Amino acid sequence: MQNDQTTMLATLIVVGTGAFWGFYWLPVRRVAELALPGAWGTLAIVATAMLLLTPFAVRRRQRLANADPLALASVALGGVAFVLYSVAFVYGQVAIVILLFFLTPVLPLPARRAVLSAARDMTKNSFRSWKT
Repeated sequence: MQNDQTTMLATLIVVGTGAFWGFYWLPVRRVAELALPGAWGTLAIVATAMLLLTPFAVRRRQRLANADPLALASVALGGVAFVLYSVAFVYGQVAIVILLFFLTPVLPLPARRAVLSAARDMTKNSFRSWKT
């Protein structure tokens, strides 16, 4: 029974976050239409989030100071990706932006396969020339 509840909770989280990311473009476009065009609206959204989260960061500043620098860099890169995602909604077509966002983990696979295949072929050829 516990496994079913865990599966249901995980499913709800996935659906909820997917819906959030799917509808995030609505307020971004609205802010761009009403007051802040271009990336300025994204800056306002990110600044508001920063102001709301600052008390939590201050309260846990010792944990942040002791955190792994690689983890902090990963969080910062995630923030940059979020900002670019948000700006893309203002300048791009929503459907294409969402498709690219969700396909990003899959898109490098053919390139990786080609590079690894070429590297494997180069390695085989170098061993053949070494043997003779």
